[in-house]
Amino acid sequence: NVIEPDHGTIFDPACGSAYVARAIWSVADDERREADFKRGLELDPSNGRGLIAYSGFLHHRGRYDEALRLLERALLIDPTSPQPHFMLVQRRFRLDGGLNLEEGMRRVLDMHPDFQPALQKYAKYRWMHHAKMAEAAQILEHAIAVDPENPWSRHTAAAIYLDLDDATNARRVAAGTAS
Repeated sequence: NVIEPDHGTIFDPACGSAYVARAIWSVADDERREADFKRGLELDPSNGRGLIAYSGFLHHRGRYDEALRLLERALLIDPTSPQPHFMLVQRRFRLDGGLNLEEGMRRVLDMHPDFQPALQKYAKYRWMHHAKMAEAAQILEHAIAVDPENPWSRHTAAAIYLDLDDATNARRVAAGTAS
């Protein structure tokens, strides 16, 4: 066992996913977490979830190009996973100024019609950019059915229903949000 204070224990030092998990959940400094990501992915280079998590870690530290490359690598490993497709659409925002966000979310939904994060974003774009409130509300009702505990879909749906002067449905979707 490798035991380190405030950083967690790795019970099997040959297990890449253990290093990735520790990197994700650790409260250690960034340098230490990055070392764990690197070691974990060295041991388990086809860990798609690890690549996605490491990409997020790098993105939040302003290392955008590296983060994009990791997402592209994750897609090579699992081209059917919705998460890296979704994240690539969002991350490319800085490259194209958001011109392709809506179209990108539509492509994600074409592959994965029940992927809640893309449903929520796509509905929001239909509402805000095209005033397609009824269409957006319908998409969000589907998102709520897919993930009833997710507050973002409920929040957006309530706002749309208020725009539609439908206080009854706004209250109904808002009532499902945890207080």
